Amino acid sequence: MNKSAEHRRVNEALKRVDELADAESRRIDGLLKAQETAVNAALAAAEKAVAAALAASEKAVNKAEIAQQRVNETQNEFRGTLSDQAKNLMPRNESENINRELRGLIDGLTRQIGDIRSRLDIGPPILDQLRSANDQSAGRQAQAIDGRTVLFAVMGAAVGVIGIIVAVAALLTR
Repeated sequence: MNKSAEHRRVNEALKRVDELADAESRRIDGLLKAQETAVNAALAAAEKAVAAALAASEKAVNKAEIAQQRVNETQNEFRGTLSDQAKNLMPRNESENINRELRGLIDGLTRQIGDIRSRLDIGPPILDQLRSANDQSAGRQAQAIDGRTVLFAVMGAAVGVIGIIVAVAALLTR
């Protein structure tokens, strides 16, 4: 009987071990399913993040390409302007030659005017009265021109100040 009682105990112990093993197996299966679910969720989130990053990257690349295209267009326009200026500007040597010729002509005219004045100085006595009247007239004309010059300068300054105020106001209202 000892043997049969021992057999029963062993059988009961084996049953308990089997039950514990089954419970542990079910617990491990549950943990594996939870891990599998977590990994699948992480993979799905990573795929979404990669897709969003790729879309944002493509958008940024497109914007950068458009911006670079605008910069290139502006640079090409600037190069064209510089090229046009280089074609249209007078070379320095040519400008100096023209200035030299003009100075020579002015000097010649100044000598001629001096000759004419010296001939006029010898003229009739009424010539001094005419010169005096002419000098007074020239003085009045110069004074009128000076007055107009000041008026135009003041008007120009006023227009400039108004322009600056309008520009500042336009910038502030944007």
